[in-house]
Amino acid sequence: MKVLEIVILAFLMVYIRSEGDISFPPNSFELNPECTVHYDIDTNNNTITAAFEFRLPNRFFGMGFGTSMTNADIWTFEINGSEVVASDRWSYEHGPPSLDTDLVSENNLPGENNLELLGYSVSENGTIVKVRRALDTGDEFDTPITIGENNLIWSYGFGPMLQYHGPNHGTLTVNLIAPQAQTMTTTATNVSGGVAGSTDQKESDVVEGTSVLQSPITAILFLIFMIIGFN
Repeated sequence: MKVLEIVILAFLMVYIRSEGDISFPPNSFELNPECTVHYDIDTNNNTITAAFEFRLPNRFFGMGFGTSMTNADIWTFEINGSEVVASDRWSYEHGPPSLDTDLVSENNLPGENNLELLGYSVSENGTIVKVRRALDTGDEFDTPITIGENNLIWSYGFGPMLQYHGPNHGTLTVNLIAPQAQTMTTTATNVSGGVAGSTDQKESDVVEGTSVLQSPITAILFLIFMIIGFN
């Protein structure tokens, strides 16, 4: 194999890594200026599926349920090379949140990892990660998610792994909508100085197993690879 072919393949593996399902659910809200959350609530199975579209490359980010880091249920997403590590965590106070699986409740019940990773995509344009969780897991370290108003916190860091986020954090209240209202947008009120708003999902923005953020580069590199292969 020629050197240029190896370089192109390495580029694809490092910068355009995609695994599993990263299609966007029909509803969405702006978590912060750098992240859109696309979601769907399944009332038959009592689950929520959420796809995070984070637009800063090679940085960890997280979302939590609550009004501060005190007694907050937190999901974190770290970038380990070309893979995404999704973690179900709990924060008693300000500081690094603990993994649920490392905790034991006052009733002597162990915490559980109830966050199911469905797929992810890592590129030079940012990270997409899709997860699913039961609305009410019964775990004392998981906050029940409800249709209607939910208080959220968010943060993102300066590097790929969990660390102090500095000024990159905030809170908001989001109104999650029921399945019968899937064509509607979701309103989000950001009370931390970020951008509040809502968005509609466009079918043209989603391709099963890939992302429009990376598809132009993928096409160009694939074309170059094919030309080299036939020469």
